[in-house]
Amino acid sequence: MRIFITLLLILLLQFETVLANQQKNQSSFNHADPPSYYDDFNHEPNAFLVNMVRGMKPGKALDVAMGTGRNAIYLATLGWDVTGFDNSEMDVNMAVENARVSGTKINTIVQDAAVFDYGKNKWDLVVLSYVPFDRIMVDRVYESLKPGGIVMVEFFHRDSQKMRILPDDPTFADNELLQIFSKYRILHYEDVLAKQDWGLAEGSKNRLVRLWAQKKDHLAPVECSLHDRPHQEGEEACSYSRKYVCSRTGWIYKGGNCN
Repeated sequence: MRIFITLLLILLLQFETVLANQQKNQSSFNHADPPSYYDDFNHEPNAFLVNMVRGMKPGKALDVAMGTGRNAIYLATLGWDVTGFDNSEMDVNMAVENARVSGTKINTIVQDAAVFDYGKNKWDLVVLSYVPFDRIMVDRVYESLKPGGIVMVEFFHRDSQKMRILPDDPTFADNELLQIFSKYRILHYEDVLAKQDWGLAEGSKNRLVRLWAQKKDHLAPVECSLHDRPHQEGEEACSYSRKYVCSRTGWIYKGGNCN
């Protein structure tokens, strides 16, 4: 009898163990851990940046809130002198190590975007990839760019809030970037449904806005062309027996006729 009771208890304990394991597995299936921070963003350089910088002469670049350095390292491989900063010391250390592994070198700073000294007339390219910003930062970036320098932006359109949770509404409405960067010369603007770099688990595509804008260079030499022939500022040319001169605003009738 004792043996029978002992065997019965053993069977009951085994059954409870199996049942507990099944419940644990089911719970893990229903409540899977969310992806970690480092698993939830694209570790490759931003596709828009890669496309737009192609063929551009390398200079001094600034990567704002660079994270682990994916864009800064890519630019460095192209010959750019890159400085990147982030408020996370861990991310900056990872960026330094990632650059070392890739055989490149980047300048790094642990700093928050709100207090970083962007400088004046310093950068040929400033990268704002998934960086929330306001008009104050836009003005500071403008001052920091050299004449003719470029700012690159990629971020979420407001419609992305219909596809994912975005706290504090850092998104941009239709054509809002064009208004914010109105003092720049807009070279390229996109409003697209595409794969996002941040929040990879939040749907296959989000609505994104992309901008490539230039600080105007009011002192750059002016070149006009007429009948496919180049002319420098101040040079004269004839068209239909009339004299014209190349100016900063284009061809201007000088008066008089050509011989």
